[in-house]
Amino acid sequence: AVNYEIEVETGSEQEQPLDAPVYLQIFGSTTTTPKLFLEPKNTAFTKDSVNKFTIPSNNVGQVRSVFLSHSVDYHHRSNADPANDRWS
Repeated sequence: AVNYEIEVETGSEQEQPLDAPVYLQIFGSTTTTPKLFLEPKNTAFTKDSVNKFTIPSNNVGQVRSVFLSHSVDYHHRSNADPANDRWS
C-alpha cells in the first residue's frame, strides 16, 4: 500500500457547499484504485476552499489519470506530470 496525497480545490462559482459523497479513482500504468471516498474535516466542500487528504490504497504505478465524482456531476483529469506524479 502507498499513501496518496490528494488536494481538492473548489471553484469560486459554487453557490452551495457540496455535501454529496465525493470519491476519486486513480488510474495508473499497472492498475486502478477502488473508489476512494473523501471525507473533509469540515462538513462539506465549500466555495473557494482547499481540502487535503492522505489516502492509503494500492500502488497503481505511474499515475495516468484521476476520476473525481459526486452524485451530481463529475470531472476527469488527465494532465499528470510524469516527472513527479503531481497534478496541476
